[in-house]
Amino acid sequence: MLARCRADGDRWATPAEQAVLARWSGWGAIPQVFDETDERYRDERAELRRLLGTDEAWAQARRTTLNAHYTSAAVVQVMWQAAADLGVTGDAAVLEPGCGSGNFLGFAPPGALLTGVELDPTTAAIAEHLYGARATIVAGAFEELRVEDGCFDLVIGNVPFAKLTPHDPRHNRGRHATGGSDMSEVGESGEDPSAPRRDDGRADVPWRVDR
Repeated sequence: MLARCRADGDRWATPAEQAVLARWSGWGAIPQVFDETDERYRDERAELRRLLGTDEAWAQARRTTLNAHYTSAAVVQVMWQAAADLGVTGDAAVLEPGCGSGNFLGFAPPGALLTGVELDPTTAAIAEHLYGARATIVAGAFEELRVEDGCFDLVIGNVPFAKLTPHDPRHNRGRHATGGSDMSEVGESGEDPSAPRRDDGRADVPWRVDR
């Protein structure tokens, strides 16, 4: 479908095509297809390589399988409501690092100034077709993003699952809390193992908001 849009002069996806693209759930759902030792998916792997076109695109897609697990609409809406309850206004400048196909962008307040960053070029292209009319979509690694200091009011999203620790030697040499608002969904891997457990077995996730 993306190839069809490119072949038609890089046109925008039609509403019907957008409805199909919105069902995209990322490469994280099929990591076994990228496993060169798994012969069960040999044919699918060959077809996917052909569709992606280049070794670079294949490598980037494979790299995202650890983190590409998208957030349900119900959770996204609750998080946006929580952001509003914390005082985030409808015209806030918002960043979603690792935006996937753009679920958080799609439920953002109508007046928000949106920027989404996505490593995988296929997924970034889908986000562009879905939300590019109201959001700036950056295809590339988040740690390589260069923006002016203080340009975002809120960072929102589903944090990565992989054990990767990007380091910012300029703004956060000691990896301290740097201020601003962060609204993140986390699972067990993001919890404090020493935190008291609730009745449902989960731990409270420590967080801070500086205004």
